[in-house]
Amino acid sequence: MEGSSCPPPSAVGSVPTSTPNVPALPEMESVNSLVMPDYLSDANSIAEINSPMLNIDTSSTPKKRKNFSQDGFLFIPECAEEMKPKVGMLFEEISSAEKFYKQYAHHVGFSVRRGQQLIVKEVLQWKRFKCAREGYRSTKGTITASPHKKKRKVIKLTRCGCDAQMYVKRDCDGKYKIVSVIEQHNHELVSPSKQHLIRSNRQDCDAQMLVDQLGRMKKLNAAFFFEYEVDEHGKMVRLFWADATSRKNYKHFPDVLSFDSTYSTNQYDMVFAPFTGINHHMQSVFFAAGFLAEETIEEYTWMFQAFLRAMGGIAPRLIITDECARIGGAIRDVLPNSIHRLCMWHILQKVRDKVEPSIAGDEKFWERLNKCVWRSETPAKFEERWHALISDFKLEGNVWLAKRFDLRKSWIPAYFMDIPLAGILRTTSRSESENAFFKSFVGRKLAYVEFWLRFDTALQCQRQEELIADNSSIHTTPTLLTTWEIERQGSEIFTHEVFALFQKQVNAAREDCDVQTTTIVDGTKVFEVSDAWGVREVRFDSTTMIAKCSCKLFESKGILCRHIIRVFRASKLNELPSIYVLKRWEKKCKRDAVYDGEGNLLEENAIGSAETTIRRKIATARNMLEEIIRDARASEEVIDFINTGLSNLQSSLVQKFQTVPPTRHEEQETFIGTSIPTQIAVFTASDTCSRGTCSRIRGHRDDAKGGAGKKKKKDPNLKVPRQCGLCKEVGFHDARKCPKKT
Repeated sequence: MEGSSCPPPSAVGSVPTSTPNVPALPEMESVNSLVMPDYLSDANSIAEINSPMLNIDTSSTPKKRKNFSQDGFLFIPECAEEMKPKVGMLFEEISSAEKFYKQYAHHVGFSVRRGQQLIVKEVLQWKRFKCAREGYRSTKGTITASPHKKKRKVIKLTRCGCDAQMYVKRDCDGKYKIVSVIEQHNHELVSPSKQHLIRSNRQDCDAQMLVDQLGRMKKLNAAFFFEYEVDEHGKMVRLFWADATSRKNYKHFPDVLSFDSTYSTNQYDMVFAPFTGINHHMQSVFFAAGFLAEETIEEYTWMFQAFLRAMGGIAPRLIITDECARIGGAIRDVLPNSIHRLCMWHILQKVRDKVEPSIAGDEKFWERLNKCVWRSETPAKFEERWHALISDFKLEGNVWLAKRFDLRKSWIPAYFMDIPLAGILRTTSRSESENAFFKSFVGRKLAYVEFWLRFDTALQCQRQEELIADNSSIHTTPTLLTTWEIERQGSEIFTHEVFALFQKQVNAAREDCDVQTTTIVDGTKVFEVSDAWGVREVRFDSTTMIAKCSCKLFESKGILCRHIIRVFRASKLNELPSIYVLKRWEKKCKRDAVYDGEGNLLEENAIGSAETTIRRKIATARNMLEEIIRDARASEEVIDFINTGLSNLQSSLVQKFQTVPPTRHEEQETFIGTSIPTQIAVFTASDTCSRGTCSRIRGHRDDAKGGAGKKKKKDPNLKVPRQCGLCKEVGFHDARKCPKKT
């Protein structure tokens, strides 16, 4: 039997010789006394030693009976006398008494739970601290009445009616005095090797363990960033973190950002608020996250300031959040140059509750509302449709809809058409899907450390999906639908996910688009291009190679529209101008090394300073060379000059450094991490025959190879017995010819 941390606790016989001296409680406190539990209803069926001689006076107040373990023993913790709570001990604060009792409990091996208390005029008069296994848990919620209903999670019962507790009362001097202590437990105490698993022990040090873990990650990789704050009681109220890979991702994709603070995922009910973006595969990508104890403008201001510090002061071009005045105020203070957009989905979800039931059930109302919100390409068209909708359905007096119209510039897509890449993020669904993704790994009521372990697993799974998409885009080729050179070029540059969208536009340009008219206005060609949806106007400057379309698909999503592609085709332009190839959509957009403000390389695995310097120089040289090639693409003479210069540079490098490629033998040694010996004294075993190995098992074809090498033919008259499907007997009949068939 495992005991507590010092000598094992002594076991008291089933009939104790004496009862602990517990001072009587005042009469007014009798309502808080423990009621006799119904042992027969407890799922654990903990045995109780009931004396047949026990007489219960039904006219008197019920008294609590002693609860014994299944073996009929009580367990008394043993430790140093100065650690034990004793009647008469005084404490200045109730928190000091709680801390003292918890230290004692964790040392001897049990968890503490706060019990009843009395507060008079905002002053605590008395309080009980109990063993966590006190009382009995109700079986409600652990049993499913109908097998067809969804099964609930079966909870393992931890309570067994333990009486151990400490009762503290406030005296006339304002101090808190221990007036009664029950030491005995009716269950075994936790052994020293498992005391770190005690729940109340973990709760006390949980935040410190998480901060220590983040500190260790900072030591392993200087690019790891985290900040936290505690209140006057030392309790953590704010936490923010972003690892090196997350900071690197933000460096590559800082244009649009989604922030959601509607998810609580720990047992302390702190708000989990992730920052989410979109990567080059159109996937959600994690940038940073934090915990907040309260949702105030001060808390959000601190969170956004920490985000800016982690990201080198680079603010997002556009940030989308839920409709919250506190978040909006923090964004105005910290991110004044970022465009703040409200989530359309959340606003539209509230419409049903803000209009009359007859209107909420009208399909025509929803059809017109969706057309007004989603398909209005200009602010004027939206306002025209909105006013018509309000007038037709007699909603002029609806205050909520009037306020949404006043906020139209913060959530209607028509007002964001000119903002680069605003179209790829119109709702907080990215953050919500991120929360749903993390929720599949993370339970709601977790301690910080448990949350971190599961969160890290979820984050690694997300990054593994990106690696799979990277591998697919780089090492596979999509199927082309046309013979146009511009499509082939897109397949080589863009990731598969982005190319699928671009290819759709190319195919539509070939199948659906046609140039109707061409005019010249102030030196700029103006094309009218028709498609299945109407006529679009495309302005094309052949000098700068810049084209603008009235559909504004490229401005909102960064993907060239069918109308401009058709104009390029009509202008004999077979390649995409570099201005229409956004680096964020390229296959190798994350190839360049990225550094933070302190010069730390933003990589998941930390490397030495010497290798960091080499990578920085390689990245600089690569960027310079790519810029030179980009500027020289228009002139074949300049390209030839560059090729000649590179060839001469390569020859000079070979002569100066005489780099010799490694031999096959050296490559093998590098791969295995050790040198291959020339003299061998220990050889690898071969031709072993151990228990479990056997000769090849003969198969049905081996019989055909025997004799003359001819396969034996089956006798067509030979009958094989089989089981009848009707009588279930083995014989030479089936269900059709069964003799028991009536």
